[in-house]
Amino acid sequence: MSKNDEWTEVGGMVENIWDYKELKKGAEFIGVFKNTKTGLGDNNSSLHILEGQDNEEWGVWGCTVLDSRMESLFAGEEIKVLYLGREQPETKGKQPYHNFQVFKKKYTEKQKEDYEKAKEDIKTEEVPF
Repeated sequence: MSKNDEWTEVGGMVENIWDYKELKKGAEFIGVFKNTKTGLGDNNSSLHILEGQDNEEWGVWGCTVLDSRMESLFAGEEIKVLYLGREQPETKGKQPYHNFQVFKKKYTEKQKEDYEKAKEDIKTEEVPF
């Protein structure tokens, strides 16, 4: 086995982009929220990094509505993003916007207890950094 077989490259941009605009209204993405990269490109955009059901890493370019819906998520949460399409605001003269619903998985009380116990089991004084 060569030394490179022991390593997986990290960093850089994601290869897969979930393009909700191309997929149209009703498109949905189900997966795990990993993180959000901000301040990208000329438009200072956000790129939300998700792991799909195919275990591949996917990026979703943010917009005002999607960014605000994603900001309360934590890494590791299972989510579903539903693209509602391009909508016209009720206020005259405003530009149409891309609308979304974002859902996170509901956990049972047992799952919540297990999560809290796992957090308690981590002894931060033993972490070497």
